[in-house]
Amino acid sequence: RRLLIAKALLHRPKILLLDEPSAGVDVELRQILWEFMVDLNRQGTTILLTTHYLEEAQRLCKRVAIVNHGKLLAMDATGEIIGSLSNRMIRMTLNDPAWMPVLTEDSKKVRVVKREGLELLLAVESKTNLQQIVQQLNLPLEKIQDLTVEEGSLESAFLKLVKQGVRANG
Repeated sequence: RRLLIAKALLHRPKILLLDEPSAGVDVELRQILWEFMVDLNRQGTTILLTTHYLEEAQRLCKRVAIVNHGKLLAMDATGEIIGSLSNRMIRMTLNDPAWMPVLTEDSKKVRVVKREGLELLLAVESKTNLQQIVQQLNLPLEKIQDLTVEEGSLESAFLKLVKQGVRANG
């Protein structure tokens, strides 16, 4: 793979097409390839990358096109696709069960995924800030013992797009 990439770069192309460059390589070589691609891009080379590794696309690409079965499902800035199609997951631990929030089905920005003991797992729109969430829950901050946030991902956006496509076609 290194030799093929070096050969492709000999004439210093303005555009570099890479098809699955990290497929079948070990973790260390993948990291080296990623760093190399980022450096090349900083130097002005446009890189068109195909990959099944959505983590790789999320990390490396400013813009992505999502294709499934030959059909273009989305094309936009990576952050825009993630923000519009995936959810943040909020894991909240309360210090008092009496303050477990009651959410109705019409809660648009917050959806309860799991309630267990003092722990609450919520799915929220990626663009929703924590202050809006706490206000919607009507929960005093001092009742929250712990809170972790997992941002949305390109993988979850892809899965949502594919499921929507299946429902539209099926």
